[in-house]
Amino acid sequence: MLSQSVVEILYKLKINISWFWDRIIIRHHTPVLESPHILPDCKTLILAPHSDDEWIGCSQIIQGNTEVLICNMDMPGGDSESLHAIRYKEMLSLATRFNRRVETVASDKRAESLLDVIKSYRPEVVFLPFFTDWHEEHIAVMKTLESVAESLDGIQIGMYPVSLPLGPRYITHYRPVGKRELEFKWKIFKTVYRTQAHALPWRRFSANERINGAFFKTYAAEVYSVMPVEEWLRCLEHGMLSDSQKHSLQNNLNHIARVRRLLQVFDATSGIPNRTPSVSCKENIQETP
Repeated sequence: MLSQSVVEILYKLKINISWFWDRIIIRHHTPVLESPHILPDCKTLILAPHSDDEWIGCSQIIQGNTEVLICNMDMPGGDSESLHAIRYKEMLSLATRFNRRVETVASDKRAESLLDVIKSYRPEVVFLPFFTDWHEEHIAVMKTLESVAESLDGIQIGMYPVSLPLGPRYITHYRPVGKRELEFKWKIFKTVYRTQAHALPWRRFSANERINGAFFKTYAAEVYSVMPVEEWLRCLEHGMLSDSQKHSLQNNLNHIARVRRLLQVFDATSGIPNRTPSVSCKENIQETP
């Protein structure tokens, strides 16, 4: 009889092989997108529900933009008090490595505290997880930003994927990622976020970034969806996942192809009008061809 440790090793091997073949097959059948543009350099505020979300979704922004502020939304994440403190230090370590600042909202008054950060920093784009998400604490951050939306006049909303891929019709911008850059990203992840290096399926995330690269004929890509506040609010109203949809996705997270098919089905039945992957940006952050 196989020991539990051997069973776990064999299961992980099976999953990694399935990710490899899903990536190969999906990338081969992925059409090139013509509309999205390389994300321009703009003053960016990144809302991170948990320590590591900022790097998973926005590593190329953190490395490449001139002005970036990371806002720690300080969601509990099911962590113990000691683990939560360690994860906060991991976020600070990442920020220090790339000469970025971190602001932490007050957990007992997140909306008011977040609004103070926004008014003080005055970003051009506020990034947070994409609205198609199963994680309740990611959704809570969306609701927090939604509660102060009336004060976001002139600010664009940017969204980044975390554990679920971003649907192609929502991709407005991207940053190309080469082979060495992708290896560097996940090397930094494993070096800095030590508490998550073995707990999080980073190879699956990397496989989705390779698939994203096929949209633009690049090795890999980080993809984003940037839109005016008003459009983002409509997406929140009509495009949020139902509880049953979240459950279906959570049960299939380790199956890349299946998750992408489910997202296509859920998106087709959402109340969001058809849209092309483009964005109406402010003049000072216009896309560059």
